Amino acid sequence: MSVPRKRTGFLKTLWQQAVTLRERAFIPLTSYPEGYWRHAISPHAPLRERMRAVYSDPDRRQMLSALQIWLPASAGATLHPGLQDLANILALEADDAFRADYYPRLPDVDVPEDLVRELMVALQREMDREASRRRMVPVRFVELPWDRQCALAERRRHWFAQFSITPDNWSKGTWSLWRVKDDPLPDEVRRKFH
Repeated sequence: MSVPRKRTGFLKTLWQQAVTLRERAFIPLTSYPEGYWRHAISPHAPLRERMRAVYSDPDRRQMLSALQIWLPASAGATLHPGLQDLANILALEADDAFRADYYPRLPDVDVPEDLVRELMVALQREMDREASRRRMVPVRFVELPWDRQCALAERRRHWFAQFSITPDNWSKGTWSLWRVKDDPLPDEVRRKFH
C-alpha cells in the first residue's frame, strides 16, 4: 500500500512536518480505525506532540511496538503502510545495484553467502511477478556480479534494521514504530518518491 500522492488538509500538514524515518512511519497509522493517534489533543497539534501523546499511553505504545510487517490483502500479503519508505529505499538500492558505477559492500553488516543466494532468488520471484504485471522484461539478480549481490543483501539488512526489522523480528513478522531510527529520510528517496 502506498501513501496517496495527493495530500490535502490535515495529512498534508503532517507530511510536511515529517522529517525522520520514524515520523514518516507514524503518519500512515493516522488512518487506522483503531485510532492509534486519536487522543484528547488539539486537532492542530504538531506531529511530534501527537507522537508523544501516543507514546505516553501504555496501551497505544504497546500496540505500536508489535505491528505486523505484512498485512493480508485480496491479492496476497502487502507491506504495512508504515513501511512504505523502506520499500522505496529498497527499490532504489536494487536499482543502484544494477546501474551505479560504484556499489560498495558494507563492512559492518554480515550476511552469510547462503542467505545472499536465497535473497537473490526471492528478489527474482518478486521482480518476475512485477515485470509480468507491468509487461516488462525483468532484470536478473543472479547475473549481478557476486560482490554486488553481497552488497545488495548487506544494504537490505542495514535498511531493514533502520526500520526495526531484525532477523528475529522478521521471523515473528513484527516491527516496532518506536525502534525505527529517528534519522532523516535519505535525500535521494525524497527526490524520487515525494
